[in-house]
Amino acid sequence: MKRPWSIIVSMTLLNMFITLMPVCATDTAADTPKLKAPIATMSKTAEALRQNHLEAMEQAFDGKLHYRQMQNALTVTPVNEMALNRSIVIRMDNSFSCKLDDWSITAQHKTGRCWMFAGTNLLRVAAMKKMNLKDFQFSQNYLFFWDKIERSNYFLEAVIDTADRPDGDRTVDFLLSSPISDGGQGNMFVSLVKKHGVS
Repeated sequence: MKRPWSIIVSMTLLNMFITLMPVCATDTAADTPKLKAPIATMSKTAEALRQNHLEAMEQAFDGKLHYRQMQNALTVTPVNEMALNRSIVIRMDNSFSCKLDDWSITAQHKTGRCWMFAGTNLLRVAAMKKMNLKDFQFSQNYLFFWDKIERSNYFLEAVIDTADRPDGDRTVDFLLSSPISDGGQGNMFVSLVKKHGVS
């Protein structure tokens, strides 16, 4: 038996059930599907969805070329891109009056050190101006090393402080869940620079 599930999904995404497709109801005399009221007015004629209903929907779908074209487009293109209003996109003003300096980027890649890169990027602006350099970077790895040292010390001290607590204690569980992760925030960057400097 032919399964119209992909067709039904496409029709749902395109809202065809409401705006384009009629509802099929069973003709009790011949037991063949016929067109009846739209979905918006089906409260008095509603019944269970049956196989002949699905087959009627499939036939109606196959009979419309633009339905098939939309289904083909949806199978290879994300829905968000299909729903994009191109007229709004082309009206966007891409002109600008402020040109940024063309410094090289600093990429944290797949790490949680955005806070550290943001901090060193702020500091390098003044450093480049003072040293009259076209491009310059502070070492993120230098601060990252000291950040791990400080985190390790904090974790070990916390383990000592909670050594008398039972298994399952919420504080102990929290400490053990992620003892030395990469994530941080501005005040942590300031503390690291004040204590260990930059390189």
